[in-house]
Amino acid sequence: MDRSRGIPSWRRQRSLFPVLQDAVYLDHATRAPLSTRVMDALARWAQEAARPHLGEPGAATREGVRADAARLLAADPAEIAFTSGAQQGLSLLLEGLDWRPGDQLVYSSARSATSARSAASAASARSATSATSAFPGAALPAAAHLAAREVEAVRLRLPSAAGPGALPPREVAARTLELVEKSLTGVRTRLLLLPAVSPHDGARLDLANIGERCRERGVLLAVDASLALGALPLEPGRLGIDFLVADAHRRLGSIEGTGLLYCHAGVASCVRSPDTGARAGRDARRFEAPGPAGAGIACLGAALALVLELGVPAIAERILELGAYLAHGLEARGYRVRSPLLGAGASGIVCFASGPRWTAPLLRARLARHAVHVGLASHPSLGESGPADLLAVSPHFYNDPLDLDQLLDALPG
Repeated sequence: MDRSRGIPSWRRQRSLFPVLQDAVYLDHATRAPLSTRVMDALARWAQEAARPHLGEPGAATREGVRADAARLLAADPAEIAFTSGAQQGLSLLLEGLDWRPGDQLVYSSARSATSARSAASAASARSATSATSAFPGAALPAAAHLAAREVEAVRLRLPSAAGPGALPPREVAARTLELVEKSLTGVRTRLLLLPAVSPHDGARLDLANIGERCRERGVLLAVDASLALGALPLEPGRLGIDFLVADAHRRLGSIEGTGLLYCHAGVASCVRSPDTGARAGRDARRFEAPGPAGAGIACLGAALALVLELGVPAIAERILELGAYLAHGLEARGYRVRSPLLGAGASGIVCFASGPRWTAPLLRARLARHAVHVGLASHPSLGESGPADLLAVSPHFYNDPLDLDQLLDALPG
């Protein structure tokens, strides 16, 4: 990696992240540290909330933040709704979609933020490629609705470069598209639910080709973009995505308890509004509960503003360069990298095996003792409840090669 390229501008961004004062933070796929921009937005909201007699806190914020979210997704503001996170957005979709008896929901076991867990809670799961399995997690209001509508949930286990039957990273994208195509042959398939980025190996799915296959077969496509939003370009309208949900506290950099729902205008009529407290209208805003703009929206606005200011293409280029730099360093030290590093399959998340002498959790703890914080990849066979066998490193634009060198130096020789 050319260490002189672009570093002056990215170096200035480091001052926005207090976490760097005492740690190297490389786990944005789990939870992002707050920038001073987001912290300031939260403080301003709190000051307004302390004086409610002067007006609703954040009253002027909501529609401006919606416009920025739409700009990030190259969408219309009317297609954007605020949620408490990806799980609520998914619940709204599964509960509101106009299912017919016998319809199929085909979903991936790759849970980026909430996808597979919520889908499996929504109905009994039958695997398309393996034995019957269901994921743990709190049941959603959608579960009773889907059961009453006789909707079948079919689990789609995506190919992975991790776990049993692991493929070479370069083969994952092609095999994934092949498996998705096979899953769409049934006449009863109504909705395909996938992550934008696999939490098992950091592979970015080929959503453009998947979206095209769905359109050809009249299948709706829903995507959990929690591991992509704020780090990678994502335009759901161009990709053929009908619904998109995302947490805002991961690579987008806002606080927990906030998320986004995108509903394409062309399919909005397929999803009914919630029964209680919904806003009036026919666009995506009808999914929001009425009330004042909370602190989460104020923080989301600050996070969006920073990402838009820097530009997603530039952020993505930076993150992919950092990922490639780290991968080369890991391989030079004898560690096996299990993530795609080049082409459309790369996401900037680098998953690697801990080696024969260390489990992934123990190696993660060792790194934390050296003030280097990374994540764990979920197990492709067991889902979120299973033991992780890979470490997951997810740098962001303000990290630099010296951060990654500190990680490499902390690894056992």
